[in-house]
Amino acid sequence: MQLRLDKLATLKYFKYKALLASVSVLTLLVIAFLVKANLSNSRRTATWKNAKEVTPPFLLKKALSFNSTSRIDSKSIKVMPVPSQGGGNLYIFDYRSPQLCGISGCLYLVYHESGKLVFSLIAHQHLPLKEEVIRTSDTIANEFPCLVVTQPTADENIVSRTHYCYQGEGFIRFNQVFSVAK
Repeated sequence: MQLRLDKLATLKYFKYKALLASVSVLTLLVIAFLVKANLSNSRRTATWKNAKEVTPPFLLKKALSFNSTSRIDSKSIKVMPVPSQGGGNLYIFDYRSPQLCGISGCLYLVYHESGKLVFSLIAHQHLPLKEEVIRTSDTIANEFPCLVVTQPTADENIVSRTHYCYQGEGFIRFNQVFSVAK
């Protein structure tokens, strides 16, 4: 009888030990997933910065010289640096200049770190509060993240989101969806 009770106690001990090990492994997996999700979110959240702080000097000079008819103050230009996955950095320029805005919107240019212009866009800046005109996507095409351009529609609660992805020499329109504004 004593031998049977010892076996039962040993069996219960191993079951609890196995359960504890399983819970520990599951906890570690959840923590790893959360850390990876947090890193990917912080990696993809590109922000606008002062152009002089983040842009290589030769590239800033090139971006300023594209329009020789007007004088643009380099202090007002904002740039969103976008790292790639092995293809070099991209720099999205928001000139924030009335000289480069019109009825259709304002000019945004995207340069590769080599100085090559890979995308130009005229977009409206008047969006619902939590919307961004241009942001990076989680989708990667040819080493570069796709760009998502959000624009207003005739219905003030609906916005269009157009995805542009890198193909060969520059960004091309990939798709467009309409959704409720944030």
